[in-house]
Amino acid sequence: MYRKAGFKEADEKITEYTSSITLDREILEETLLVLISHTLHLVERRVIPLDAGRRIVRTLLELYLRREDLEWSRTYEDIHEAVEAYLTKKLGEEAGYASLGRSRNDHVAAVLRLKLARSLIALAKEVIALRETLIRRAKEHAGEVFVLHTHFQPAQTITFGHYLLSIEEELSDIIDMMIEDVELVLKSPLGAAAGAGTSVPIDRRVLALQTGFKDVVINSVYATSSRTFFIRALSPILSLAVLYSRISTDFYLWSHPSLSLVTPPETHVQTSSIMPHKRNPASLEVVRARCIDVVGEFFNVIAIESKLPTGYSLDLQEITKHVWNSINTIREATLILGDFLAKVKPNMQVSFEVARRFISGATEVAERIAISKREPFRKVHAKVSSTLRKVDWNIERAIEVLSSEYGEGLKHLIDPVSQVNTKVTLGSTGPTALLESIEAATYRVKKHRERLDGIAQDLEGRLDMLVERARALIAE
Repeated sequence: MYRKAGFKEADEKITEYTSSITLDREILEETLLVLISHTLHLVERRVIPLDAGRRIVRTLLELYLRREDLEWSRTYEDIHEAVEAYLTKKLGEEAGYASLGRSRNDHVAAVLRLKLARSLIALAKEVIALRETLIRRAKEHAGEVFVLHTHFQPAQTITFGHYLLSIEEELSDIIDMMIEDVELVLKSPLGAAAGAGTSVPIDRRVLALQTGFKDVVINSVYATSSRTFFIRALSPILSLAVLYSRISTDFYLWSHPSLSLVTPPETHVQTSSIMPHKRNPASLEVVRARCIDVVGEFFNVIAIESKLPTGYSLDLQEITKHVWNSINTIREATLILGDFLAKVKPNMQVSFEVARRFISGATEVAERIAISKREPFRKVHAKVSSTLRKVDWNIERAIEVLSSEYGEGLKHLIDPVSQVNTKVTLGSTGPTALLESIEAATYRVKKHRERLDGIAQDLEGRLDMLVERARALIAE
């Protein structure tokens, strides 16, 4: 409808090719809320007739309540044209009042920011639920011996609970990033119009607050022509993708029959169409693959924006699908991985035997000697290593030799549980430190949930108030 006055009739194939209407279903609710807010503001600023504004708001509110009434034709360039066509069909020329002082450039950016903020909040709450699962399982397995690998070789004895808490703390840092990003995203571009601002006396700060935003993107060019807020918001999502992929690989390897450090839940296992003995960790494979998709989506976003000149280009429209794909993919992965971690069983006896045979407490022996004999650790490290080599890496024999030479009781350090109990530093795998870590993790989750609930309640409260103000105008 935008081209009719100045151009020939559009070529349907080209319009369908450039249209974003199919993808715009994701943002219909936010599109209507932003347009309702804008029209209310025009009425309040007395720059459009009250009766016309009331009829526009009534029609938009009816569509908001019956969104299935919108025509989703690919002959429309985007959802904004579709909504304007709907208004025009209902109200005729009077619908044009709603277009005063706005551009698709500032309204698209506003809609995307609102949708993104809501999506990040929903994702963050799901990640917090995953963290609660990790904390619960960490309590259950706080004292169960497990194996820490470096270079995928048995390295040190930890507990399964300690491993789970490592994931929780990393997720906690990512939630910090997400909360900060929500605050950044909730800055309004409304009133920036096409990029230069508008001569219509819009109070951008008032309009921002009534539309759910907390602040304003000041510069009108930046407000309309950049998707830095997408790139920023994708950073923690990319971090989640990398972390989820690594977790999947951990359990993928540990569940191999030659290791059997864990037993995956049967609901996450599939068999072969020809080999009935197979237990394939199917869900982990799919999580890992789809997380790589998210990495690709991130690079698509920065590749598209990095080549653009300043000012709006339709290329920016093509960024949006990569963002929604990333968020939806990670939300699914969060739920699947959360279910896996809630049900996976660590095999303590296997881990204990691996720790006893391949870790053997050599590090703990070297530390004990260095401290008790006040000798340089590097010297003691070399001594333990050379002794192990001389006795063909038999740790029990090596400890006998070292105990005799240093006059130090070291034999108990062969026991994996004793190795765990020697750890005393903050955040370590030792019993006291682990209990402190569980308490700290529980506190972090509580604070994050409270903060997110506060942000969500403020945002949704403002949007609910916007709808109520629209109803009040109609009722006058």
